[in-house]
Amino acid sequence: MKKRRLGLPFEYKKEPEYFDALTTGEQKDFKNNIIEKLLKEHKVKTVLDLTCGTGSQIFYLHKNGYKVVGADFSPELIKQAQEKAKKEKIEVQFFDGDMRTFKAGQFDAVITIDNAIGHLTKIGFEKTLCNIRKNLHDGGIYIFDILNSEVMTDDVVKDLKWHVKKIVDDSEFSNNQYSTFDKEAGLLTSYDTYTITKSGAKSKTSKSAKRKLKKLKRKERNINQNFSYHLANKIISDTKADTIVLENLKSIKVKKHKYQNKNRISQVPIFELRRILTYKALLHNKQVITVSPAYTSQIDHRTGKLNGKRIGGRYIGKDGQILHADCNAACNIALRSKLPCSISNYYAWQAKVNSPIVGFGSLQASMALA
Repeated sequence: MKKRRLGLPFEYKKEPEYFDALTTGEQKDFKNNIIEKLLKEHKVKTVLDLTCGTGSQIFYLHKNGYKVVGADFSPELIKQAQEKAKKEKIEVQFFDGDMRTFKAGQFDAVITIDNAIGHLTKIGFEKTLCNIRKNLHDGGIYIFDILNSEVMTDDVVKDLKWHVKKIVDDSEFSNNQYSTFDKEAGLLTSYDTYTITKSGAKSKTSKSAKRKLKKLKRKERNINQNFSYHLANKIISDTKADTIVLENLKSIKVKKHKYQNKNRISQVPIFELRRILTYKALLHNKQVITVSPAYTSQIDHRTGKLNGKRIGGRYIGKDGQILHADCNAACNIALRSKLPCSISNYYAWQAKVNSPIVGFGSLQASMALA
């Protein structure tokens, strides 16, 4: 049998300061909310995180009243976590420890998140489970997430492809990743390309490269414009209403500070779409109006209050009702048009939904996101 050597991403050892750049706020909030829900159900008070990294779960649980201890086999990541704790003036213990062997006492719960246990060999997996049992009180619980090989279809593996681009301190950090899955061996392999551009670094570009870059930019502009035309035609032809309501995103690209990354937003032809949609609407005796975008994704459209919470693609109301986050925002946008609004079936998560319809007398308006 061919021997495989398990490697670690470079941010675990060489560049630990970029570790947090690979996780979005929505991902962290979603996972942390699920973890806390499980801890509450089992009346947990003490938690050991055996793969804490820089402390994503540790700091969240400490903030919510749990007694926590963190451990990780990367001393560099533990150092990052300790520096964050010192900066926030939080008293939390962090240890350099391997989840297969590290013993910190006995706790109500042990956690290993982000497929951490899935990186182990079968022997390492068994050793870890035995060690976790030694770190738990009788009746304690173990919370983990792991990629399931039974559902790793080609489409699922393809969706694991990602591109992350963020500003970290005075550098621009970029990570491109794609994965392959060996079904016979049950082995998922990820391939990463990292780019770090330090502030003040100058890029040398040849004349031929500049011409090619200019050509690519022109091609991208044409693609965006073509996309906007097709989307505008689709919106105009599909809506039965006379008014289309958009968010006024005039300041969406304005940076709050010089290091804020707006590159992803800049790729969306928002204003081009609005321009095309406005003049095409007039040709079909329709109009386009704009409303304030403030808190449209955070307000519960049923109550008009900021008493719910958005987690990823879901919006959870104060009453526990789960709505599709984007459709909840769409309803808020429609309601802000000040036109009489009739919203058919507000919807449970993953249910088929209908767009809100707004009307004024014989006029009707539909909402479109832009």
